[in-house]
Amino acid sequence: MGTTRKPLRLSVNLKNRKSEVMIHSIGDSWCCREGDTGIDRGWQEFALSPQCRHGVSGTTAEEWNADKNGMLSTALKSIQDGDVVIVSLLGNDLRRGVADGNLDSGEVFVAVQSLMGVVDKIKNVGAKVVLLIYSDPFRGKDSASKSGVALMRTLLKGVAFVQLCESFDTTDILVEPGHFDGVDIHPTEMGHRAIAEYVSRTFGR
Repeated sequence: MGTTRKPLRLSVNLKNRKSEVMIHSIGDSWCCREGDTGIDRGWQEFALSPQCRHGVSGTTAEEWNADKNGMLSTALKSIQDGDVVIVSLLGNDLRRGVADGNLDSGEVFVAVQSLMGVVDKIKNVGAKVVLLIYSDPFRGKDSASKSGVALMRTLLKGVAFVQLCESFDTTDILVEPGHFDGVDIHPTEMGHRAIAEYVSRTFGR
């Protein structure tokens, strides 16, 4: 009496297999605006794949958290579990707050809560969040910039601590005289290339 042999089934578990980890940018003009050329290009173009560049000049944490124009939802569609997302936000929130000459605690609260909301949404898709910490483009020579950047740095480090996410301080990267032009608040092309090199070296695979 012969036996019927069942077909051999190979069970391959693809669930835990991850394609190449990608680095993404989310945020404002510190992702892209070059102070000396005025071009929106910057470290996100020098270091990241085209589909991973989500930085938009002039945007705020509040706008990202509210998904204005679908910015965040569009970005999240390209972000996978295990990817790295570098977030550059808070600067424009505070700049708009001081536009009337009076940045109050309510405006600061909304800005910080908005940034935390953005971080939460990114973490919800399983990505690793890294906050970019701004540096003073005038290196302490402008009192208003010095105090404003100091506040932003304190708030960003606080969010990183509360949200248990990493951060990197651009003050440690933008050390050469040519990294800022002394006029614009954004790094120069040279400065952005320095950030791009750091990002690729530190977070690349």
